[in-house]
Amino acid sequence: MKDHLLHRKQIFTLMVFLSLFFNSFAQKESFSYRESYFPLVSASKAFQLKYDTMPLDRYWGLWGHNLYKWVEEDEDSENEEIYAFIDNERECDQFCFSSSALKKIIQKNIRKTKSAYTYYMVSPQDNTLVCQCEKCIEAGNTVTNAAPAVFNLLRYLAEEHQDLQFFTTAYLSVKNPPKEKQLENIGVFYSTIQFQEGKAYQELKNKQELSDELTAWKDKLEHIFVWEYALNYDNYFDFYPNLKDFQQNLKFLKDYGVDGVFINGSESYSALQDIKCATTARLLKESDLKLNEVLTEEFNAHYPKEVAKITSEFYRNITEEFSNSTKKMGIYSGINDAYRKYLHPEALESFYQKLKPLASEPQDFNTQSLLLSVAFLRLELMRYFGVNEFGYGNLNANKITIKPEVHELLKVIEQTSKSTKITTYNEQNAKISDYIKFWRSDILTQSTNYFLNKKINVLSNLDEGYSAIKVLNDGSIGFLDYNTNWLINSIDDLEIEINTEDLEEINTIKFGFLNDPAHHIYLPEEIIISSDEHRKKLKLKSSTLKEKKTVDFPVDFKPGKKLIIKILRRKNSSVKSQIATDEISIN
Repeated sequence: MKDHLLHRKQIFTLMVFLSLFFNSFAQKESFSYRESYFPLVSASKAFQLKYDTMPLDRYWGLWGHNLYKWVEEDEDSENEEIYAFIDNERECDQFCFSSSALKKIIQKNIRKTKSAYTYYMVSPQDNTLVCQCEKCIEAGNTVTNAAPAVFNLLRYLAEEHQDLQFFTTAYLSVKNPPKEKQLENIGVFYSTIQFQEGKAYQELKNKQELSDELTAWKDKLEHIFVWEYALNYDNYFDFYPNLKDFQQNLKFLKDYGVDGVFINGSESYSALQDIKCATTARLLKESDLKLNEVLTEEFNAHYPKEVAKITSEFYRNITEEFSNSTKKMGIYSGINDAYRKYLHPEALESFYQKLKPLASEPQDFNTQSLLLSVAFLRLELMRYFGVNEFGYGNLNANKITIKPEVHELLKVIEQTSKSTKITTYNEQNAKISDYIKFWRSDILTQSTNYFLNKKINVLSNLDEGYSAIKVLNDGSIGFLDYNTNWLINSIDDLEIEINTEDLEEINTIKFGFLNDPAHHIYLPEEIIISSDEHRKKLKLKSSTLKEKKTVDFPVDFKPGKKLIIKILRRKNSSVKSQIATDEISIN
C-alpha cells in the first residue's frame, strides 16, 4: 500500500513538472526585444509592468539618429576629423565612421551609461551622404554605401563591450548587409515601411523581396530588430484597424529570424491608442493569442461597460473588413483610401449615434477622445463625398444647402478637442482649430456653383492614380492634406474643356490650388481661359509657404459653346514640379 501511494505521488510530481515545463515552453516570449511606442500610454510605469514592455529610455543608451547629440555635447566637437569627407571638404551633416575622434566620443559616452542600458544604436544621420576619406574608402565605402565603415566601428565597440548589444539601421546609406559574419552582439534595425500596404506580408506581390532581404541580413547578423507601423500617420483619428494583419506579420517576421520589434505609434493622441498599444504589446510577447479575446479584454479594461460593448463590436467588424479587403492602404493615406478599404459611412454614422449619448462625461478622456475621432472621420467622409450621397451638402438647381449634421459635428469636434486637450491630428501636427477654420471658410460659405457635376473633357495627360477628374467639380474640397480631394498633375499641364451652351454668361471662375513645397507641389505658373473668340491669361506669384490659394478669375466675355481651361505647371529645373487643383466653381 505504501509503495502504491509513493508511486502515485511520483506520478503526480512528474505531471506537475511536465505541466510547468510545457506551459513555460508555450509561453516563451515571441520576441526578445519588444516595445509598442505610444508614449501617452506606454510611458506609464504601470503599463510597462503590466505588459512587460522594454521602453526606449530604459533599454537604449543611444537611439535613432541621435549620435549628433553626443558629438555636440563633447569638447572635441569642433574636430573636423569627426565629419564626413565629401568632394574634398568636410560635411558637418554626416559623420566619418572611421574617425578615431568619433570613436573616442562614443566610447566616453558608453562608459558613462553602460551600467544602465543594454542597447546602443550607432547610425548615420538621416541623409544619403557617405564619407569618402581614405580610411572609409579602404574599409569599402562607396559613394552610396556607408555600411563597411559603420560595421567596422560596430565590431570595435562590440569587442570592447561584450556585455552590450550594438545596432545600426538598414536605411539610406546602410541598405546592404556586411560581407562578413558579424559578432553575436551586433544587430540591425530593419524598417518595413516600403512593404506597408495594409495587407499581411504573406499576401504581398513583393513578399519575396522582403523575405530575401531579411534572409540576407540574418545570414550575417545574429539579431534583426524590425521597425513596424501601426497607424495612418496622415490622420491619427483614422482607426487603421490592421491588428489582424499585424498579428500575421509578426509570425512572418519570426519565421525569418527577426527577434525584436519596435512599433512606431504616435507621440500625440491617436484613435484607440490605449487598445492598440496594449494589444500590440501582448502580441509581441505571445503572437499566437486569440485576437478577438484580447480586444474584448482590453476594451473592458479601458472603457465604461456600455462604451466597451459597442466599440469592441464595431472595432472587430472593421478589423475584419480591413483584413479581408484586397485594396491597398498605406500608412500615409487620405480618407478616400480608408473608405475603399474598410470605412463605410452608414456603419460609422450608426456607431456615432450609439456612442454620442454615452460620451457625456467630460472627465472620461477615453470616451471623449473616441467621440472626437469618430466625429472627425464623419466630417472627412462628408468632405470626400462633397454634394453627392454621404456628402456634406445637397444640390438643388445649382445651389448648395449644407446638411444640419455638419454644424453638429463641428461643434462636437470643437468641444471634445477642448475637453481632452487634443489639438493636433497627424504626424505633421496639423491643428484641429485650423481644420475647423477650413470647413467654415471653404465649405460652409458655398452657395451657387453652375459647374457642379457637369461633364469635363480632359485634353491633357493625367498622372497614374489621379485620373478621377470629377474631383474638380463634385464639391469635394481640399484642405492642406495633398492626399484628399486634390487632382495632382506632374507629367503634364492640366487642360480641360467644358460645355457652356447652357450658361448665358459667366462672371467669375474660381480655382483652388495647393502649395506644398515639401512634397514638390507648387502654385501654377499661369491660368489660360479661352473660347472660340477670346483668350485670357492670369499669372500667379510663387510661394514658399504651405498654403491653399483661392484664385478668382474674372471672365468678361461670353463663353460661347465651349470653354478651354489650361493650368500651367511652374517651371522648376531642380525638382519635379507638380500642381494640385481641387474645385473649380463657376458663378
